[in-house]
Amino acid sequence: MTNVLDRFRLDGRVALVAGGASDFGMPITRALAQAGADVAIADLAPERALHAVSAANEAGHRSFAAACDATRRDDCDAFVARVERELGAPSVLVNLIAAPVKKGPSESYDDEAFLRMLDVNVRGLFVFAQAVRPAMLRAGGGSIIHFASTSGVLGMKEQAAYTASKGAVIQLTRTLAVEWAPAIRVNAIGPSWFMTEGLRVAVEGDPAKGVPPSAPGYLEHAKSLVPLGRMGDVEEMAAPVLFLASAASSMVTGHLLMVDGGLTVGRT
Repeated sequence: MTNVLDRFRLDGRVALVAGGASDFGMPITRALAQAGADVAIADLAPERALHAVSAANEAGHRSFAAACDATRRDDCDAFVARVERELGAPSVLVNLIAAPVKKGPSESYDDEAFLRMLDVNVRGLFVFAQAVRPAMLRAGGGSIIHFASTSGVLGMKEQAAYTASKGAVIQLTRTLAVEWAPAIRVNAIGPSWFMTEGLRVAVEGDPAKGVPPSAPGYLEHAKSLVPLGRMGDVEEMAAPVLFLASAASSMVTGHLLMVDGGLTVGRT
């Protein structure tokens, strides 16, 4: 009888983490490597992903990080070609690509900022998925995991561009799941508030980026909306990703897995 834990293994497989220099990139890369995969990380700032590369190497698997702009089709094609050449055909794609949240009243939201958000958060994910599909088919199929957000299903004040983009990611995920089945499964994860650099900037503000600080008590109020009563830790994202990446979820596609402490279920 097969041990069910074996279904979470990724031995002999190759995984890509797009946007892997983000806060979620380190624990996700380490988990994929610990499960047996070689891992390639694509990011605009690959030097920030070197700690994730080290984590994969320490787990005994090959890994590298390289520059890639997901909004440039040639970049994505070249990155996937390098991965296939150096590591083998990928069978897992974790799409962490996202633009920083830019808030503003909907009635006066900046056109350029709106289009940039859609270009990165939606088109960037789509272009990367398109780029990896041929190689994934050569690998015999695989799993694509897009990062959406609770903001994709909830209205969020002064976040028209972000909520629109994340809602689009959810629908893109469902469409690709239908089109690319049965060889490729496509799912999405919807995080709520996690202790990331992005959350820190949202709370403290960043004058250089034109981000004002949040009102006093923002974090406390946010926690009060989550039934589990706390922010998530980035390490808690590794296991949900591994589930969707592996054969443990072999009958799951087109699904939005909320990792949100119950935020979208209701309030206590």
